Order: sequence, then C-alpha cells, then structure tokens
Amino acid sequence: MEQSIASGYISADGHVVEPPELWTSRIEKRFRDRAPRFESRPEGDYFIIEGMPPFPTGLEGSMMKAKITGEIKQFEGRRYTDTRPGGWDPQARLADQDLDHIRAEIIYPGIGLIRFGFPDPEF
Repeated sequence: MEQSIASGYISADGHVVEPPELWTSRIEKRFRDRAPRFESRPEGDYFIIEGMPPFPTGLEGSMMKAKITGEIKQFEGRRYTDTRPGGWDPQARLADQDLDHIRAEIIYPGIGLIRFGFPDPEF
C-alpha cells in the first residue's frame, strides 16, 4: 500500500546535535573563557563543560546504528564526524525525516539541555 503525503509519524523527542563551535562562537564575551567547548581526544570526542565530567559526543548521532539494533555497548569512543548531518543541518534533517516517514517533530537541544545543571544560572 502506498503511503500518502498526509500520512506519517509525529516525533515528540527529536534532538539537535549542536555544532562544536556553537558555544565558543556565540556565547557572551564575558563567558567565553568558560564556554562549553569541543575537544577531540585519542579515545573519542567530548564536550567539555565547566564543573561537569567530559560529555562524550555522538550520543544523539553516531550511536544511531547501535540504538537501532537495541544494544548500546559503549557511550565513549565516538567521533563527532560520525554524526548524521541531519543532527544540525536543516536540509539534511528534512531528508532524514522523509526516510523515517516523519511529517512533524518537536526538536530539543542536545548538549544544551545539560546547561540547566550549571551551578551559575547567569552563565
């Protein structure tokens, strides 16, 4: 049976994968030295956030294959470049939505959600 354009799913839990330079390039200048930053290490890529343990990148993107199989064996050791472009690029996101038959979605920040745990609310 052919699916009509009007049919499809609504996703209520999509996430953006913020670009590595988002915080360092757009945060107020007074906070720039404390801005969350991206760091590539031999064992994987991480977002470094003041007062928090390093956060492995790829949890919303490059882990997708592991999520589909239903078995996530590790959270670390992934590279930001393994993330699907639909995580941050709007045109690629629309193509991914078509692949998944998504006609609408609510999109939340990825690492941006963690900022609510910062001990300094002004920051």
